[in-house]
Amino acid sequence: MSKSKKAEKAAEEAFEKAAKAVKEARRLADKAGKRAKKQAKQLESTLEKLAKRAQERLAERSTVTTPEVAVPKAPKKAEAAGKVAKPAQQGASKSKAAAAKRPAQSDLSTKTVVELRALARERGLSGYSRLTKADLIALLQR
Repeated sequence: MSKSKKAEKAAEEAFEKAAKAVKEARRLADKAGKRAKKQAKQLESTLEKLAKRAQERLAERSTVTTPEVAVPKAPKKAEAAGKVAKPAQQGASKSKAAAAKRPAQSDLSTKTVVELRALARERGLSGYSRLTKADLIALLQR
């Protein structure tokens, strides 16, 4: 074989190898493109969910809720006329009023320390500023 035929054969082999390499490179590029598209779709979906959640939370925060306020009942005719209730009834009404002022344990435990301090301030208590949450709850339940 002459040198030119060997060179032609080597060139053909090199060309075939190059064509295979180009084909493989295109296949890998397509595969990577599909993977990238799939990841992009997942990220888009995640972003949409997060945006929706953020809008819901913003709507919750912007909604103003008014606390329910108990409307005082009109005094009975006997009390309005200046008659005094029986002493036994007075003690019962005082304990009911005291119980109404004191929230239940579960109500207090759901409040923050700042809210508990505000409640202690409203009740005219002193020495509450350095208390822990548990101590504040105990103080407010007395």
